[in-house]
Amino acid sequence: MSLSTHEDRELILRDKAAREGFEVPQDVLDFLAERFDTEPRLKSELINIAMFAAHRQIPISLDVAKLVVDGERVRPLSTMTPDFEADASKDEGASGDDEQTALPLSSEASATADTPTLFSLDDTNEVSEDSLVKSSGRSAVKLLGNTNEVSEDSLVKSSERSAVKLLGNTEVVTHSEERSGASSDVFFIPLRTQRKRSLLDRINLAMTRAGIDNMIQEDERVAIKVHFGEEGNTGFVSPLYARTVVSRTKELGAKPFLTDTNTLYSGKRQNAIDHTELAIANGFGYSSVGAPIVIADGLISRDSIEVPFEGGTHFESVRIASAAVDADAMVVISHVKGHGEAGFGGALKNVGMGLGSRSAKQRMHSGIKPSVTVDNCTACARCVDWCQPQCVEMQQGATGARYAHINEENCNGCGECLAACAYNAIEINWETSPQDFLEKTVEHAAGALSTFAPNKVLYLNFLTNITPDCDCWSFSDAPIVPDIGILVSCDPVAVDQASVDLIEQALGATGSRGEDLKAGQEKFEAIHGVEPAMAMRYSEKLGLGNQNYRLRTIG
Repeated sequence: MSLSTHEDRELILRDKAAREGFEVPQDVLDFLAERFDTEPRLKSELINIAMFAAHRQIPISLDVAKLVVDGERVRPLSTMTPDFEADASKDEGASGDDEQTALPLSSEASATADTPTLFSLDDTNEVSEDSLVKSSGRSAVKLLGNTNEVSEDSLVKSSERSAVKLLGNTEVVTHSEERSGASSDVFFIPLRTQRKRSLLDRINLAMTRAGIDNMIQEDERVAIKVHFGEEGNTGFVSPLYARTVVSRTKELGAKPFLTDTNTLYSGKRQNAIDHTELAIANGFGYSSVGAPIVIADGLISRDSIEVPFEGGTHFESVRIASAAVDADAMVVISHVKGHGEAGFGGALKNVGMGLGSRSAKQRMHSGIKPSVTVDNCTACARCVDWCQPQCVEMQQGATGARYAHINEENCNGCGECLAACAYNAIEINWETSPQDFLEKTVEHAAGALSTFAPNKVLYLNFLTNITPDCDCWSFSDAPIVPDIGILVSCDPVAVDQASVDLIEQALGATGSRGEDLKAGQEKFEAIHGVEPAMAMRYSEKLGLGNQNYRLRTIG
């Protein structure tokens, strides 16, 4: 039905804009009211304009409206886009449309240990240093959208912990006195939006702020590191988000591909054929995501490259999947969750364990050399042919049956025999200490990242469906805390540290393994007995990034 008057049409547009939560200039209202006279068309054109502007992070204007409605580009699109560099250089205490910044506390108020103390400040009222309450307890913060509610007794001034200053929805977190001068930007996307803006649009904005436009060049091969999820698992990050990253890299002219490596354990992801079929079954097919799947270490996990690196405690070189080494840039999509041996899994584990070949995974999981389970051995002798140190030989048992035997004196524990055996006859020795496991995983992450040029890797940590166990299990347990949001950064240490901090601040979820855990209590350490911060401290020591970070919220 046609609307007869300009005023009626404008009223429809104003009402729609108010309901959707965005502002529309008068000249845009006039333009649409003159062009269209039915309610559905007015609303749809207004939404199209708003979506176009939001996706490109530009304001709604008459030029944008004409471009969307008529395809008329009045001026270059680049001139409609805000200057993010200029925006980032504003006074740190000022608040912007999408994010706010904060200054560190004075040195007197900053402390020196590994877990943060939180001092709450709203946009207008700063809390004086005198109002900070001394306490021996941990700080407790409840996240509500873009805001932080802090109880009075949780404001802590302690010589045993570091300090965070909050201005509105941004914080600077200092985790060590030695690195107090260095911090990395971590962009936080809460699940709740107070501006009624799509989560996918906000992910795009966060990637822009993190520098993806400068990170990825035309025709570059971009590895999108994901976890496809084991059969029966439902906790892995949805393919919808992988598609968002793929689309963005394609807009930049790159050639993205989804990738992961084969597993050490038996399952649907032990070889590239089954692995790819499972990935498609879990929704990661080309028709859904828009990029091909390339299993990074090849058909049976032999496609890897020995990458040297310096400064490690355990290795001088690590074996990294060749497809990852050969990529020009990488975006790492990680589901933050618990892990029995690592305490938790985030970006560092996704890179270290996730890009190692099967032999590399054996080296990370164990200091003990593999052995043969005689009852499973078929005497195919494949492991004999594959073993580079030639420490595997065929022997004959008392019954006359032949079987493979590993000469431990010559064995270097490389684990290549694990990749060779198709019958699960090579026994995996999992015994290792949590600290050794974490350090070995971090050293593999360091080796993998050393193959990329500086500023060529971006990390997205999803703090959603935060299960107590890894996505390699064939089930998913109840999330231990409510969903929090998404973190984006170029620093793997900072993004993992921020993930652990935010989960620590949350209240344990009723009916989960975390239901008795309070806000301010470290969740993963309580569940698995492993301190996640060990990985961050060792990673910082190896120069992979900063534990200190500046949290910038995009609402």
